[in-house]
Amino acid sequence: MGRQPCDGCGRKVRIGGGISDFWTMKPTPTDGMTLEFEDDTEHFLCNDCIDELPDYPEASDVEALESRDGE
Repeated sequence: MGRQPCDGCGRKVRIGGGISDFWTMKPTPTDGMTLEFEDDTEHFLCNDCIDELPDYPEASDVEALESRDGE
């Protein structure tokens, strides 16, 4: 299972799949996804940060998300 930092809060979140799931035979869910915004920017965000975004987000909305490094 890999981890990737969220562009919004900075917390490292699980990325499902990969070799670790092959050996354990237990699928691991991904705790975030890469979103492409209408302003042609892409951001990997955790599920919590995705919930905080407005309906039509822009890069400035991602920058406004609070840092949760301690989680």
